[in-house]
Amino acid sequence: MQISSVAVFCGSRFGSRPEYAAQARALGGALGHAGIRLVYGGGHVGLMGTVADAALAAGGAVTGIIPAFPPSCIRVRSCMKG
Repeated sequence: MQISSVAVFCGSRFGSRPEYAAQARALGGALGHAGIRLVYGGGHVGLMGTVADAALAAGGAVTGIIPAFPPSCIRVRSCMKG
């Protein structure tokens, strides 16, 4: 079986350790070179942006997903907390 895409969930910030960004770049580059599409949170900041930029720079394909939640979900969540 060949993997055609990988979903990555990571921070929109860089975190406290520089190796996080280095590993995000390495992952994105490896995905791009392998021809594996990156599916991620759609942001262009922090670790998410780093993975996506590296995948694109390596010639890979990237799909960004930014969910739009209806206002009713917010009301349900606040009701559940109270």
